[in-house]
Amino acid sequence: MSSITVSSLVLGSLTVEVDGSDSTLALSVLGTAPASLTIELGTPGAQGDAATIAAGTTTTLSPGSLATVTNVGTSSAAVFNFGIPSGLTGATGPGVPIGGTDGQVLAKIDTTDYNTQWVTPFALQVRNQVRNETGAQLDKGTVVYVNGASGNKVTVTKALATGDATSAQTFAVLLENIPNNQNGYAVTSGLLENLDTSAFAAGTQVYLSPTTAGTFTATKPSAPDHLVYVGVIERSHVNQGTMLVRIQNGYELDELHDVAIASKTNNDLLAYESSTNLWKNKSFGTLGLLTSATAASTYYLQTNPAGYIDATALAPYLTIASAAATYQSTAGMSAYLTTATASATYLATANNLSELTATASTARTNLGLGTAAVEPATKLVPSGGTTGQVLSKASNTSWDLVWATAGGGGGGSGADVQVFTTPGTATWTKPAGKTMALVKIWAGGNGGGSGSRLPSTQARSGGAGGTAGGFIQMFVPLSTLASTVTVTVGSGGAGGASVTTDSTNGNQGGIGTPSIFGTFTASQSSTAANGGTSAAVTGPTYSTNTFNLLGNFLPNLSQVGGGGNGSTTTGAAPTNSAFDRYMFDLPTGGGGGGGNIANNQVSGAGGAGGGRFAAVSGASGFTTAVAGGSGATGVPTLLLPTTGTSGVASYFGGTGGGGGGYRSAANGGSTAGAAGAQPGGGGGGGAASDNGTPSGAGGAGGAGMVVVISF
Repeated sequence: MSSITVSSLVLGSLTVEVDGSDSTLALSVLGTAPASLTIELGTPGAQGDAATIAAGTTTTLSPGSLATVTNVGTSSAAVFNFGIPSGLTGATGPGVPIGGTDGQVLAKIDTTDYNTQWVTPFALQVRNQVRNETGAQLDKGTVVYVNGASGNKVTVTKALATGDATSAQTFAVLLENIPNNQNGYAVTSGLLENLDTSAFAAGTQVYLSPTTAGTFTATKPSAPDHLVYVGVIERSHVNQGTMLVRIQNGYELDELHDVAIASKTNNDLLAYESSTNLWKNKSFGTLGLLTSATAASTYYLQTNPAGYIDATALAPYLTIASAAATYQSTAGMSAYLTTATASATYLATANNLSELTATASTARTNLGLGTAAVEPATKLVPSGGTTGQVLSKASNTSWDLVWATAGGGGGGSGADVQVFTTPGTATWTKPAGKTMALVKIWAGGNGGGSGSRLPSTQARSGGAGGTAGGFIQMFVPLSTLASTVTVTVGSGGAGGASVTTDSTNGNQGGIGTPSIFGTFTASQSSTAANGGTSAAVTGPTYSTNTFNLLGNFLPNLSQVGGGGNGSTTTGAAPTNSAFDRYMFDLPTGGGGGGGNIANNQVSGAGGAGGGRFAAVSGASGFTTAVAGGSGATGVPTLLLPTTGTSGVASYFGGTGGGGGGYRSAANGGSTAGAAGAQPGGGGGGGAASDNGTPSGAGGAGGAGMVVVISF
């Protein structure tokens, strides 16, 4: 610390300035006496920060006010806020008017320069830039369609309503002339001005012309020309005409969203198909309709049959005169007896004249029937009886018969027979007092295949017949069986479905299911009967039999009885061996369906179903012959084929159903194969058909069966 002393002997003021300081010290001497001032000097401090200046806010003040600057900071860190007055409003001059809202556009109020206002816009037209590469200029007002693209622009050319190619893509009307290889604008929708519309009255609807390319006409086009709506004339004038453009292309039938057209042919019809909710084209045959030609070849005209058949063809048929000479008319039948009047007047022959009382003996003698002392009142089988009973002599008198339970060997009680024929599951109950059972099991037969449906220019065969169900039989000690045994009766296979689509092969027949008794199973062949094709179809073959004579099985047989071949002429019988058909209780296969060779307008009969041979000469215990179902007969001219007959049910195995018959060029001329008989008969094959006619379905296989004979 240092000090400075200053003395003054005079009146007045004294200023002292100290080096290194920005201050001065003033001393006033007021008295008369000498004065002195002592100043103590401290140590100099460090240099301080420099002052700063920053701009703050800027505020617009009202016109005519003074500008302001305000320091809202500190002396060393100043922040200046500025207030700047706006200018006075000047006179209106050319330019954009004030105001307006988002999306508005500037529009003229009148023809005065700069007299504009903000308005909400509306679309007068929708335009697109297009390119002309046609080789010549396209003029304003030309109706064009898109025919490609070039240089990121679609190319256009003149539209014409004569076909889909030049009208379906009709796009716009040209807004301006477009020279070749140049771009220009076209109106796709909206107002088109300054056209020559003098040929049309205001309000006229105009369409794309089918006669002059690129022009429009007031005449509405009709098929086969295409309908394309162009727009409506708003003003009719030679050069200031206006048209409101609104292009609308017409639709083809198969362009509608609920119409499905595929592979259309002449004379197809449009029909609604509920399974798909669509309208589809379908042929006469698919819809089950007849053409006049088909009707004339199949049916007689009720009012004039001579108009369809000549007198020679009608010779075998009765006329009214020949029928009257041979048969009694229904009106004249009143003179004949009915069942009621006959029973009230005459004796029933089956009653052996028992209605007569005192004259019965004389009447029988006169008729050569003997007397009452010689014979009973009836020769008929007596009524009553229960399942399994047999007819037995009650005395030595002729025809004295009663129903009795058959006795077992050595005087034991009769056999217990339980038969199961309904497909599904059942229960066998072990009978009391028996020791052995003979079990016979037949599986369900296979269904026949359906016929093909092909053009008459190629061969078409019927379906193959189905194989017969497998069969086994065995002797089983009842001691090895439980008190009840589950029995399953197999179902017959379904026949192949009729073909309703042209140029299609037939469908396979279904496979029958096995029949089961406890642990013993009669299986079925897994080979399905094929549907018809353009060639003959080979039926499934029968399998080789196996035997086991040493154990409980006598014999053990399975999967026998093949199906008949489906043919392009006459269906074949099944391929069963002779040994199978007369030795054992084997079912047999179905006959094949009939068909036709290419361009051969004759009929084809179905093959007969498999049957049973007659008994072997000198052998006892064998059955007599059992015929299979007959094949349907095909007829060439007027009549439709018959239906194949079903097989015959028998405990010796059901026989096969007959094949369907074929007749060319006739609705209903292809019949179904007949069903195989229970147990296990194979279904017959369905007949072939021409395109336009449903083919014959395959016949169903016969159901299986289980028979248990306990003794």
